[in-house]
Amino acid sequence: MRILFTMASLWLTGTGNTAPVRFDNPEIEKFQGRWQLAEFELAGGKLSAEEVKALDTTLTVEGNKYTLMTKGGKPVLGRIAVDPSQSPPTLVRVETDRKNDLYTWCIYEIKDDTLRLCQDVKGKGRPKEFKATENSTVVTYKRIKE
Repeated sequence: MRILFTMASLWLTGTGNTAPVRFDNPEIEKFQGRWQLAEFELAGGKLSAEEVKALDTTLTVEGNKYTLMTKGGKPVLGRIAVDPSQSPPTLVRVETDRKNDLYTWCIYEIKDDTLRLCQDVKGKGRPKEFKATENSTVVTYKRIKE
């Protein structure tokens, strides 16, 4: 869903954040494959299971490139960089299918077949904790087993 990632995007300029070490970080291997949106939380609360299902959002990661698809929407393309050495670990998503690249700072947690992202939505930089606030959203994806 374009709104999920566009809402959570910011420009790196002036944020004071530094990018993760490199785009080919071995940690990227954990992200490979297709993921289905399972939960979405805003400052006002979580979307219902029916609302999440209606979005029908999938995230596909191949190498350091991603494609985000939402039912009826145009694909969002980009690449990711991760840094597991930070606490909590950092993921930067770079949306590249636009005139100027758009960067989104996230923290992540990946365990088995569950990926959680806390995403900045107002250009405040990297979130410090997994909490939906006026400045961040929390999304959970489940790996699609094929």
